[in-house]
Amino acid sequence: MTNGSIQDYEQAESIYSSMLSEGIDAILLDRPLSPLDLYDQISNVDYLITMRMHAGIIGKAYGKSVSTLIWDDKIPGVWQEAGDKRVAINSDIILNPHPWNEVKSAFEASNNIQLSDLHRKISISVDKCLKVVYA
Repeated sequence: MTNGSIQDYEQAESIYSSMLSEGIDAILLDRPLSPLDLYDQISNVDYLITMRMHAGIIGKAYGKSVSTLIWDDKIPGVWQEAGDKRVAINSDIILNPHPWNEVKSAFEASNNIQLSDLHRKISISVDKCLKVVYA
């Protein structure tokens, strides 16, 4: 699945074709045409490895096991604020011939983040932002 970007979807199609040619059983979901389509796709998976921070956050909000590949320095910081920076893993993991132990650890870290704690932290952060904007 992708975030709906045409360019992202073209890359996903390329990877998907390669996987099929290698005999890997995979499914590429249709490109979401709206945020609701994307949310619906995310809500129907159990595990989510993302390259987009918002997809990981949405997945966690749905209670999914998530991991976000690091392509920007802010990603571990966001997950640190959410409860565990180990959810973020280095994007060079795709070069590792055996990445699953690291991915599994990231999923376990995401499962340890309690949604009630996450909601409280989001509320505190929104309050701080509003105070800065309207102070």
